Amino acid sequence: MDGLVKSAFSRKGGLEMTQLLVYTDYKRFIKDTKEPGMISSLVSWIASDNALPSYIGGASLPEFAWLAFQLLQAEEQYQQETKLWSVMQMEMIVTPSMTTDQALKKAVTNLKLKAAPLPQRLCIYRWAQQAVDTDLDHPLLPLIWQKFFHQYLGRLEPQAGLPERGSLGEKFFGSFANTTLLKSMKKRLEEASDYNHKLVAEQGEHRSRRAKAQAAQKAEESDGDAYDDILLHDVDYSSHEEHLGQLVRLYHTLAFWIDEPRLHDPNLYLPALPPQYDAERLLRVFQNQKEPWVEFVDTGRVDYELAQLVSKWVTEACPKISYRHRRNSMQNENDPRSATERILSRLRRYNHPKPPPPVVPNKAPVPDVNLQALCDKQSLMYTLNADLLTLVEYSKLFAARVSQHVAVDCSYIELLPDQYGNEPVELEIDIPCKSFLSSSPRCTGPARVAIRFQEKRRREVTNHKIEENRVEFKQILIQSMMPPPQNICAAAVHVENAITSLIKVAKSSEPSESSSRATDIGCSLFYHLSSMVGEETKYYPPTRQFFSSCIEILGQEFIRSNPAQAQPLLQAILQTPSLAGLLSPNFLPNSCPQLFVTMYHDLIQTPRVQGGDIAFMLLTKFDVQTWLESHRPVLSERSALCDMVGEGLCMCGVEPEDSMLMAFEIYRTHLKALLKFQFPDHYGQILKFLLKSSAALTISPLIWQDCLCCLGCDYVRQEGFIQSNVPVISQTQALLAMSHMTETIEWMSTYFMRLRTSNSEYASFGLYPTWKRYVPALSVFFGFLTGSTIIKMVSELTASGDVHVQPQEVVMDLWRKICSVFCPWIQPLDNHPEILSPWVENDSAVASDMVSIFVETVECLYRQFEGIQPSYSTNALGLLWTYYGSILSKPGTPEHILQVYSGRMAALPWENFYPDMSDIELMIQVKANCARSCFQFLGLIFQAVPWIHITQHYSTHKTQDEVSKLHFRLFQLLVQFSQEKSLMDGQISPMYKLIQTAETFQWQFLDAASYDFVIEWFLHNVNPTCVLAQRTSTSAVVIGLLRAAAGFFSHPTDTLHRETPHKRASFVRCIVQLLSRSSHVKMWICCLLVLQSLTCYLRWNL
Repeated sequence: MDGLVKSAFSRKGGLEMTQLLVYTDYKRFIKDTKEPGMISSLVSWIASDNALPSYIGGASLPEFAWLAFQLLQAEEQYQQETKLWSVMQMEMIVTPSMTTDQALKKAVTNLKLKAAPLPQRLCIYRWAQQAVDTDLDHPLLPLIWQKFFHQYLGRLEPQAGLPERGSLGEKFFGSFANTTLLKSMKKRLEEASDYNHKLVAEQGEHRSRRAKAQAAQKAEESDGDAYDDILLHDVDYSSHEEHLGQLVRLYHTLAFWIDEPRLHDPNLYLPALPPQYDAERLLRVFQNQKEPWVEFVDTGRVDYELAQLVSKWVTEACPKISYRHRRNSMQNENDPRSATERILSRLRRYNHPKPPPPVVPNKAPVPDVNLQALCDKQSLMYTLNADLLTLVEYSKLFAARVSQHVAVDCSYIELLPDQYGNEPVELEIDIPCKSFLSSSPRCTGPARVAIRFQEKRRREVTNHKIEENRVEFKQILIQSMMPPPQNICAAAVHVENAITSLIKVAKSSEPSESSSRATDIGCSLFYHLSSMVGEETKYYPPTRQFFSSCIEILGQEFIRSNPAQAQPLLQAILQTPSLAGLLSPNFLPNSCPQLFVTMYHDLIQTPRVQGGDIAFMLLTKFDVQTWLESHRPVLSERSALCDMVGEGLCMCGVEPEDSMLMAFEIYRTHLKALLKFQFPDHYGQILKFLLKSSAALTISPLIWQDCLCCLGCDYVRQEGFIQSNVPVISQTQALLAMSHMTETIEWMSTYFMRLRTSNSEYASFGLYPTWKRYVPALSVFFGFLTGSTIIKMVSELTASGDVHVQPQEVVMDLWRKICSVFCPWIQPLDNHPEILSPWVENDSAVASDMVSIFVETVECLYRQFEGIQPSYSTNALGLLWTYYGSILSKPGTPEHILQVYSGRMAALPWENFYPDMSDIELMIQVKANCARSCFQFLGLIFQAVPWIHITQHYSTHKTQDEVSKLHFRLFQLLVQFSQEKSLMDGQISPMYKLIQTAETFQWQFLDAASYDFVIEWFLHNVNPTCVLAQRTSTSAVVIGLLRAAAGFFSHPTDTLHRETPHKRASFVRCIVQLLSRSSHVKMWICCLLVLQSLTCYLRWNL
């Protein structure tokens, strides 16, 4: 290759052609490296390297400088085309403190390059190292130096409006290693200059020797065969003296360039430089003019070296051909007219050529894949199975080796504490006789003392075991560090080649039997590879990546695009859950809509059997919304899917565990999609499922909320009805027609009433203990149904304008629907002689929600018919009062239930309640029979009722008997409420003001018998001291009402009742009895009050 590039240099256009060929091949080499096979990927994964590949493995290639020149030029051209070099320079200009490594990383990031050269492999360093390592006499050395200085001194192209930028060559040689390289280049330039200068000095002696050789050659030309012993490659070559002088000046100039830091200054004034700097050539370098400096290349030496190669080849091929013939043939090779004759005559003189050496075929390390075997499933699987078993066995060997390594280390840890131990030792020592008192003590000799102590000693048995353990450890370590055997790599490459060939056959342009067979084989190979994956293959990283890569490629090509493989793939995942993460990316159930429901059914039991994570992984693949919209399945398929989703939700339970929570959310999404699609196809089915699963306590309350949101139930509130919600309710009615709502109300009413009366437990304790967690959603649903029905009925009534439709009848019909749906939850059951409560005291908070929605619905009914019904007709408030007084507050109803009723119903607009006589009679009945909380609630209603308007209406539109009866009941209730301290709390209480206002009522309609009845109740229940209280006090205000009802304060124009004297006498008798009962008051005060009463009585009657 080096000689080929050298030969191309001597031909016109040859250098450009070789450059194009090398660069094209280099780009193909990069592409192949960026898209490696599985083994290459494995190697790159282990090395964690994405460096740009290079044909030159080392720092330079000095022995093949011609080839290195073209290879480095191809790398430089690639860096220029990817703009890596220019972006690096721009980053270093923008951030002067940035290092080369940082600029390279940032440029790669900005350009989003998949591969980039390492910092030490940038072209500026490669050219520098090649220039340093190339021989000084090499003809191409000046061009190599030219390439380096284009990188070192070249400047970025100036941009419009911006100042000119200097070169950045110095910044690339800031580190220690690069500084050493820069010094080596300076030294090399000096050596090159001295070398060529030495050749110039020796040129004279060389010329004299050459003249003598030429004279000897002429003398011998007369001898015909004298040239047979003179070979061209034995003749020496000398460069021209002028050319050597140019090289000396060039290397001096380059030495000045590399030593002068001012050349990097953008403000450098070139004409001011000395002539040694060659300013004209330097300007071309600044402007990146890359025309080769061919004037410095010794072309004669190039031709000479090529002629030497030809001469050597001719000598080796035809040793007996004379030099003259060889020389003449070379001299005439450019003469086209004699070429044919010369070739033919030369061939006649040649000896018979030797036969070529025998070709020994090299056995490929990896056997080729037989194309015929690709279409034979059994043969291919048999062939590849051997390779796969080899990989699996090696992964098992690796796992066993790791286990052995761990075992050896654990044994070593256990042995270490026992390596040394304390052992008892007895030692006798001599203690010399010494005395501090006498210099010559009397001693018979040193004292011999025995000492016993514990000495640290190594246990040889344990130490021997430790040494053996470490020897075994080193052996395992050596085995572990050994590269994998060649057969392992060959097996992996063989499988990879087979997969690649199989994909090519399957992707043939025209579908054929072979392509379909290849697809079938690819699917089988996919499942076979999946079955080979085990714990050992996962434990060994290379086999783990190899199998995962193969399965991923096979899945992309043969499984994902094949709808028929969706169900088999699901079965494979369910059978081997450990491979779910590897196989599930290829599972696309939406690609096979016909089997969508079947696959969903296969997946239902997965959360219970294999856990929620695998179920979630697979459920995310089922896009129910897309399946519904694109496939448009029939109703039976959708109903079956509804049942399966319901089964999955029941499996998750009332409160899903953390492991099931993700699968639970997917089921919720699927159920909402089914409910919304072609509503109301699945409305009834899902509602039945909700009721059934709720009764069994197997479903989360969140499912009720999801379904209610789909129906548009977000508007329902528990703080009272708001008129602004009516437009929102009207918009949501598009989902449910009137018939659907009526049917749902009847269905829910029947279901829950039957459930309430189905057993004694529900009858005694209500539905709340079982349905407690679902009550908030159920109450909202009931409110939605009844509220929507009310608004829709009002809209139809208003739009139709039918005079034959009575609003009262519509109200009664709606009231019956409201009561029927709420009755099982809020109404006590009359099981004579006992009352069965709708809830126990512990469930009062939950029951309060249901009662709140019931009250809100009643308010909605009242508000919607407020302008339609007459004021004195039976409206929703009257119906509610009748329902409360006759059913909800029956005697025997527990106090905690009555408190919930009164607490929620008190917020209704009772000031718009116009009770008739039946309602007033019911008030009397409630007061007489019910608990105290009922009476307090009645008082709240009573004091809010507009009694002034009611009495006036009765006086105008009713008979005298009805008016008299109204005043009797009104007088009775007022007197009774006056004794309720909770209602008479201060003079600002509404009841206090009502009693004061009642003094102006038309009490002339009250007969004496009615008056006496109330007086008798009053005397039996009142505190007699009230007669002594101040007239404005709460306890004495009733005295004024009694006096007014007796006719003492009637207007002169009023017609008195004929029994008014009797009423007045009853009043006086009442006052006297109250005074007489006040025994703690002084007698004279009582006499005085009696005289005042008699005087008042006589004044009004005489």
